[in-house]
Amino acid sequence: MISLKFFLFVILLISQAYAEDSKHSLDYQKFVRFHWKGDLTSHSLTMKIFPQNDELVKEKYNTFLVLYTKPDDKSLSIAKTIKVEFPKEHYPVTQLDLKDLNPHTQYFYSFVFTQAGKLDSDVALKLIQDNKSSLSEFTFKTFSAELAPANFTFGAASCARSGSNSPVFNSLHDEKLDFFLQNGDLNYDDVRVNNLTKYYEAYYKVFSSPNQRKFYEGTPISYVWDDHDFGFNDADGNSPSKPASTQAYKDFVPHSPLKNIDVSNQKEDLIKLQELLNESPYGIFRSFVVGRCMFIILDLRSFLEVKPGEILGELQEKWLEYQLKTAGSNSHIKQIFIVGSIPWIFNGGLTFEENVWHEYLPTKQKISDLIQEHLYKNNKTIMMIGGDAHMIGFDDGRNNEYGGFPVVQAASLDQKPNCKGGPYSHGAKPGIEQYGVIEVEDNGGEKVCVKIDLKSGGKSAIKYDTCHPELYPSTKSFKCHPSWGDFSLMVAGSLSGIALLGGVIAYFWKKARKQNAAMTKSGVVNIKYSGLEEENSGKSFEMKENNDLEDDKVVSKKRKGSGTNKNSAFKND
Repeated sequence: MISLKFFLFVILLISQAYAEDSKHSLDYQKFVRFHWKGDLTSHSLTMKIFPQNDELVKEKYNTFLVLYTKPDDKSLSIAKTIKVEFPKEHYPVTQLDLKDLNPHTQYFYSFVFTQAGKLDSDVALKLIQDNKSSLSEFTFKTFSAELAPANFTFGAASCARSGSNSPVFNSLHDEKLDFFLQNGDLNYDDVRVNNLTKYYEAYYKVFSSPNQRKFYEGTPISYVWDDHDFGFNDADGNSPSKPASTQAYKDFVPHSPLKNIDVSNQKEDLIKLQELLNESPYGIFRSFVVGRCMFIILDLRSFLEVKPGEILGELQEKWLEYQLKTAGSNSHIKQIFIVGSIPWIFNGGLTFEENVWHEYLPTKQKISDLIQEHLYKNNKTIMMIGGDAHMIGFDDGRNNEYGGFPVVQAASLDQKPNCKGGPYSHGAKPGIEQYGVIEVEDNGGEKVCVKIDLKSGGKSAIKYDTCHPELYPSTKSFKCHPSWGDFSLMVAGSLSGIALLGGVIAYFWKKARKQNAAMTKSGVVNIKYSGLEEENSGKSFEMKENNDLEDDKVVSKKRKGSGTNKNSAFKND
């Protein structure tokens, strides 16, 4: 009898264990549409997670993120188990903030879906250990302590067709970057209306691509828009879609705090500026620090031409001045990267491509003066990273008339090649499947070394080292010139314009002839004179004309006679 009870007890334990195990799932693809991460620091990370909401609701699953480290190849250590709550909306998305992380630490994480209301760490650990072969596992590495020397590698690029599945994203994934600067034109949906749904759909297209999804889920990002993902081609701050694009960015994109200012010192002018920035609903400009490097991310679309002649807008200009002052006065910061979505260098010449910075030279000069005043005088080094132009290019500063700092151009991921601006001391290469890999080496000295590797088709095309420029000397500066396609379009456009102008002139000339013919046929011509001193000056006269010779004589006599009338508007010479 005892043995039977023991047998039943064992069966009960097994059935309970099986039932408990059946409540859990690790099927990430089934329950999550996609996620991506950004705002990486030495102690935190932000995620945006988009569920397959119908599946979660249907099977009554809760979602948990399990964060862990791997002290060695055989062991796991659970750091956090966090329940993920999704809002009940048509486009459910949630932001998950991972805080209190350790600096310079490689973290791993997986998603667990369970019908239970909570997930204990020991249960999570067992699930992950028992399902290594089928597990969807992701990773990131926190930065070293802020303002301390640190080595890191990041990528930079822009411009990809909507939903592109180009192999360039696999190449980027294989680079194992610490983070990636996406400098605009994440998609080319060219939304022209204030419709939030259209922006949601544009983001979904990006992550419907297996290669893009794999890359963005695996690499922390810092993303700023350009024209095609902000609005449409050449869109400025007056775009009707600006409210929707701004809201979609805040909803969809993991980002560091926008329009950030440190007001801890309680300076009245900074507090007032922060209040004004907070009151403005627009602008995705921001800054963040990695090691002893400051990254300043500019928004070059939200305020473009809102007031004629402005590209940054008044508040962003004041914010930028504050950031440059902060970088200059902080003895720990050695290197500054300014990130913008468009080319900076354009030293005259012929081009048929848009070059927005060139149209705002007073702003360029002001930025150059601020850099001279706050950075160069404090022995800081600076580099600008741009996108928009579908090319890779590098200038060591010799052709930069506004600031003299090096400029990197990194694009296009997957768009038709074009070339903008220049000259570039180390060349420019229009193309697709292009990006930049930028390695920062900081050994604690006065200078931070920056190594540039601009790649095309997976191969290095342009390289530079700020600490060892002799390794990559400039042979001849390369300047962008219009392609035959651009030239053909220009000629065709000019001919079309001439033809249109000619048509307009011909139309009005024919119309004038018809009116003149009609008046001649009716025999009535109205003539008005003005500005004469005679008493009746300015009166209208009717003169009957007829092809009949005798009537012409009569009219001629009348005209001749009228010349003697002192009240006539005609005078004899």
